[in-house]
Amino acid sequence: MTHNRQGMGGRSKLMESLFNRNGRHENVREMYSNMLKFSHFAIAVKDANTDRFVDINDEFVTLFGYSRKEILDENIFLLSPEKNQQAAIQRKMVLLNGDIPKYTRTIKYCKKNNETFWGQTTYSVINADNAQYFMISIIDVTEQKNTEIQLSKSEKTYRQLFDHSLNTIGIYDIDNHCFIDCNKTFTQIYGYGKDEIHQLSALDLAWEEVDSSDPIYQQRYQENIDKLNRNETIRFESLHKSKIGKKIIVDVILIPFYETGKLYIKQVTTDITERIQSREKLQQKMTELEEVNVSLKKYIESNLQLENFAHITSHDLREPISTIISFSKILKKKLNDKLSPKEEKYVEFLITSGTKLKNMIDDILAFSKVNQDNVSFENIDTQELINGVLLDLNQMIDEKKAIINIDRYLPQSIIGHASYIYQLCQNLIKNAIKFSKSGENPVVSIHYNCLATHHQFCIEDNGIGIEKEFFDKIFLIFQKLNPNEKYKGSGIGLAVCKKVVELHEGKIWVESEVGEGTRFYFTIAKELEQ
Repeated sequence: MTHNRQGMGGRSKLMESLFNRNGRHENVREMYSNMLKFSHFAIAVKDANTDRFVDINDEFVTLFGYSRKEILDENIFLLSPEKNQQAAIQRKMVLLNGDIPKYTRTIKYCKKNNETFWGQTTYSVINADNAQYFMISIIDVTEQKNTEIQLSKSEKTYRQLFDHSLNTIGIYDIDNHCFIDCNKTFTQIYGYGKDEIHQLSALDLAWEEVDSSDPIYQQRYQENIDKLNRNETIRFESLHKSKIGKKIIVDVILIPFYETGKLYIKQVTTDITERIQSREKLQQKMTELEEVNVSLKKYIESNLQLENFAHITSHDLREPISTIISFSKILKKKLNDKLSPKEEKYVEFLITSGTKLKNMIDDILAFSKVNQDNVSFENIDTQELINGVLLDLNQMIDEKKAIINIDRYLPQSIIGHASYIYQLCQNLIKNAIKFSKSGENPVVSIHYNCLATHHQFCIEDNGIGIEKEFFDKIFLIFQKLNPNEKYKGSGIGLAVCKKVVELHEGKIWVESEVGEGTRFYFTIAKELEQ
């Protein structure tokens, strides 16, 4: 079948066929021409057999940007952008068979300048001159389609946010008293599937059974509905239960919104079970801590009283003990030639015991004086302090032929209470020299390590060592591991050291092996209020 592709500028065989069939050439021709010319749609006619264009209107040319000649003459323009061509062919066959009068599709087209647009495309069939033609009308709906795409993206984004929210979200239909939608968290927390929520009311989630006919409940319910109608948000804590009966403590927020004039509720709940349980545990711990504080306060008051008692008692005891020692020495001197060996031994025992008692009283006084009352911290020259301690211990060092090694990296100064730090270092160095192995010269090393917030010192010796089971006991008052006369002392020195270190916000500990020497470590805070 041959076609004359003159378009609207000439009379096509299709037009002639239409005119002849109607019998009114001019009227039909004019009506046909005006229909194409003044239509807001881009209109084209294609031969259903050859799939070639036989006529187009000006709107079609304008829409696609090709010339009339390009479209009609050489079949350069192909109107087949649908991805599923097989489905498109099937739709056309159904149309040609007369099963449907027309069909409409929104298709993405490409213009001559490669610009794309969305066209709402309608196909219908024209029968003329024993032939079939497709009449195609297209309207540019790009703006509308882009809006739909953006809306679809927004809805998809909203849905993702909705489904992946850490809070449970349920959409509640007030009129029908049921949930109509929910997110994944809702199904995970409550255990209901999405296919079950349409039979689920808000009362079904309540931990305790609620009688909806109860007047008090109805009054509260109506008050809440009135608030929601005023676009007010409602928030409260409640006890909910899951499908399997698990108790859930939740923070509930009811947010009103309208859809087509109807009020709905967005119920947002947060599982705060762990938070509430932690809060209750914290409250319990705070109560226990308060009890401990009361006990500690009583202990401190008792301890202060004990320290004051020890100080006063020790101070009062020193004088009579000193008198006993002095008169015992005088007695020994005056009666030296008249005393029998046994009597002389008794007097010597009296002097020795009195001296030991006096030393113990002095140690108790030293221990009781170490407290936080009226303590002031100052800058202490470290090297000067160590030199002063060694000078005081000079006689002991010479007698024991002790070797003292001092770390060359000692800090220039530290902050602390000068007399307490002096006492601490003196006790530790004195012990390191005292508890030496028989027949071996004591070697005492003073080490230093700079920590982030503390100074760390170590007094190391090569002495007799300490068994591990006594590491904690040696810092208790009156704890002597070597009660024999070889190692004299009251067992208070290390207890004093512990009090001094704790007063300086530090720690003291020991590392040792029997026969392999001992290392006493202690730390002192770098930042102390002066």
